[in-house]
Amino acid sequence: MTDQPPTLPTSMRAGRILGPGHAVVVDLPVPTPGPGDVLIEVARAGICGTDLPILDGDYDLARFPMTPGHEFAGVPSVLEGAVEHARPGGTVWVFGVAPGEAMARISPYALFRRDLALMGTFAVNQTVPQAVALIQGGAVDVESLVSHVLPIDAFAEGLRLAAHDPTRMKIQFSFADASS
Repeated sequence: MTDQPPTLPTSMRAGRILGPGHAVVVDLPVPTPGPGDVLIEVARAGICGTDLPILDGDYDLARFPMTPGHEFAGVPSVLEGAVEHARPGGTVWVFGVAPGEAMARISPYALFRRDLALMGTFAVNQTVPQAVALIQGGAVDVESLVSHVLPIDAFAEGLRLAAHDPTRMKIQFSFADASS
């Protein structure tokens, strides 16, 4: 591990809702993390049920333009970066469930040197272990729940599918090769 921050790309692709009925894909500058912030490299993002009323102009709290995408999956380097960028004495939280084979390189020395706490949690802690066991045992096929994986450049198409395709289940956008 190093105390030098990683080199960040200068731009990223993002789906944006500019106003009711107007969804586009744009290049945006990569945000600069501030003190205590961690920048997450998004691998995939899903459409949330709230995104559709926002697109339709039926969500009073929406402020345009906006970048939806709070249902996302990051990469292990996020955890590694969080340890490197957390403030001294801070806590790094890991939410959700990762595949059993997922690995992140974390320096125990960095935890000790910076007096960091590393905490793991998930929202429904009474059912997640059983759900993971069912998935790992093949009793539940979660892959079939994702009906569409589209490139981020198909953002508007994905929103149309979510709103109008009765056969769709979960739509995700892939960010592979989307960074500039």
